[in-house]
Amino acid sequence: MIMGDKKLDLISNLPDEILRRIVSFLPLKLAVRTSILSTRWRSLWMPSHVNLDFHLGYDIAHHEINEEVMQIIGKFLGSYNAHKLWRLYLGPPEIEKSSSIAEDELTFLATMGVDKELHLDFSEGRQMRSNFNLNLDLTCPGLGSHATTSGSFASLKTLHLRSVTHLAENMAPTLFSNCQLLESLKLVNCTGLQCLDINVDTGLKSLIVMDCQNMADITLSAPNLQTFMYRGVLPQFHLKNVSCLVDAMLDFRDGPGDSHFDCEDLLSLLASISNVEILTLSGWLLQLDLISSLPDDILRRVVSFLPLKLAVGTSILSTRWQSLWMPSHVNLDFNLGNIARHETNKEVMQIIGKFLGSYNAHKLWRLYLGHPQSGKSSRAEDELTFLATMGVDKELHLDFSECQQLTRNFNLNLELSCPDLGSHAKTSGSFASLKTLQLRSVTHLAENMVPTLFSNCQLLESLKLVNCTGLQCLEISVDTGLKSLIVMDCQNIADITLSAPKLQTFKYRGVLPQFHLKNVSCLVDAMLDFRDGPGYNQFDCEELLSLLASIANVEILTLSGWLLQWLCSSGMIFSRLDFQFNNLKELWWIDSLIDRPKRDSLSCFLNICPLLEKLFIDIDQKRKCIDCPFFHHYWHEPHLWMDYTAVRSCALQLNHLKIVKMVGLTNKEDELLLMDLLLCKAISLKSMIVTSPENHSWRVLKIPGSQLKQTSRGQRKHIAIASQGKEYFYEYIEEDSSRLCPAHEQMCL
Repeated sequence: MIMGDKKLDLISNLPDEILRRIVSFLPLKLAVRTSILSTRWRSLWMPSHVNLDFHLGYDIAHHEINEEVMQIIGKFLGSYNAHKLWRLYLGPPEIEKSSSIAEDELTFLATMGVDKELHLDFSEGRQMRSNFNLNLDLTCPGLGSHATTSGSFASLKTLHLRSVTHLAENMAPTLFSNCQLLESLKLVNCTGLQCLDINVDTGLKSLIVMDCQNMADITLSAPNLQTFMYRGVLPQFHLKNVSCLVDAMLDFRDGPGDSHFDCEDLLSLLASISNVEILTLSGWLLQLDLISSLPDDILRRVVSFLPLKLAVGTSILSTRWQSLWMPSHVNLDFNLGNIARHETNKEVMQIIGKFLGSYNAHKLWRLYLGHPQSGKSSRAEDELTFLATMGVDKELHLDFSECQQLTRNFNLNLELSCPDLGSHAKTSGSFASLKTLQLRSVTHLAENMVPTLFSNCQLLESLKLVNCTGLQCLEISVDTGLKSLIVMDCQNIADITLSAPKLQTFKYRGVLPQFHLKNVSCLVDAMLDFRDGPGYNQFDCEELLSLLASIANVEILTLSGWLLQWLCSSGMIFSRLDFQFNNLKELWWIDSLIDRPKRDSLSCFLNICPLLEKLFIDIDQKRKCIDCPFFHHYWHEPHLWMDYTAVRSCALQLNHLKIVKMVGLTNKEDELLLMDLLLCKAISLKSMIVTSPENHSWRVLKIPGSQLKQTSRGQRKHIAIASQGKEYFYEYIEEDSSRLCPAHEQMCL
């Protein structure tokens, strides 16, 4: 209460008796906390002390607990209307006590709270410590048994046992075996406790075991347990029926102790708590590399449940792991006779259909298609051998690179249109459920086999073709759910025709072919890495305009710099096109160098990217340098090939550009001018990062010459580079930019 400017502490003005009465209604844990309020409050929480000395004769050493203890402790818990602190002594009569039998005396403090909680502390006595086991069976008893104990501990909810000794080995189970409402159990500093066995089929939700130095074994069955916390040495665990566990602490700060380290037991422990949401774990336990200590057969079984890409990734862990991911090998040699004429028959379909009969583990099959063994030498070029690897996530990889037949040019036509019901029913047992297909080094011998096998993959979402050297024309027509198409390093490819209404990602790397992209309105991510140049195809400006128009709605784009240079040189004026890249948010420009034509052509292209937010410029001198030919055109961008002032004046503002990263810069004049252009036109720029060929990164600031010394103060590592007229400087401040990468970086390595 506040009266005027004075604060009145009405609670502290009450007599101690009333304060004790108030505190007695608090749960014991909260009541103890009031002791920190002031000196007066230190003892107000403490319950009244009552000392009871009673005698059970000399049989206390034999742990024979009789009805007298039950009756007295029953009275102790007769009501929950106030805190109570009782001191109980169990041992021989005082007149018969002697030093020789002092170890048979048991003294403990029993503290009771109002919230149906009981704390038993056995640390007051100074008995000799002996190892013992503690077995608490809190399963539901019969009605008669429950009735006899209803007046004692039947309604207990919280039990805290501290420093339990061997003298209480039988007393504790006898007293608390019928605590059917117990929700929380805590055992602390029970030094001699070796084996703890708790069997509960009721509502125990929390179990805490801490600092029991000699603990060797914990067996626990508690279907409703939610929290389990352990601290101390590492014992053997047997956790059963703990499916509700969500919070676990395994703090083995005292190491493995004297128990034998068993990898199988620890894996079983981790498996039993695998559904938890919160976990505390000792680091040294993970350092032991429990997984690698398992036998190879078990490791292969574990890896078999991973998606194929992740399973292959485990091969880098160590020499032993290099082959663990690999599925079992099955060699099948069968003869088609007319394989050279690509007449694939039902025999192939049946065998490959069995190969994909189940997805419960990785499989690696080696298939040979050719002539009988007796006639192999004469027509080796007609033999087809390939590896088929299947993953658990409905993925299939076919690798034709094992055979070394003569490469011939061929075409590949995949039509994944919806079949009629009868056709779908016939193929439902083979590839109908396939989601991911990767084809590597496909040859002319598989020209007809591949379309025949996969024409009815109606659920296919991802298709990848890699290193198909003889492939000249690729035609894919899909009216189902294909979302991703990747074509990489097919050296002789000349034409790609694609129709895929749901395609979202298209990535291409290699020579520049002719593109015919139809019905790709959902495309949001495109990579056109023409690192190998135009190949043997004639450069056609109109076809490339059609390609750019078909991908104009993408949000992420990778583009070869030489392509923009050739387009501008051949007469294209970007500002006069009837389309723009209005959705483009990230552009990755890649080439072997930046010179004046490449700088200016990039500037022209940026004029049709009004919403661009991230620009990555990657200069790698290891890339092939594509020289621009002479084009017989006399029109082009109005400012193209003029001086830098004209280029800068014609460049539009980049209102949304926030991040620029330039990799491989060597501080040549054209690079610096491009940097200056971007700093000038990107009015919302937050960060410009430049990285040297040696992979050193700096943040770039444009500083007037008069302010250079002032801004450089306090910077530990910086470099200042003068502009062409020395009117200002580019200040490089060292900065880590390893996390700032384009979306397609992994693809272009």
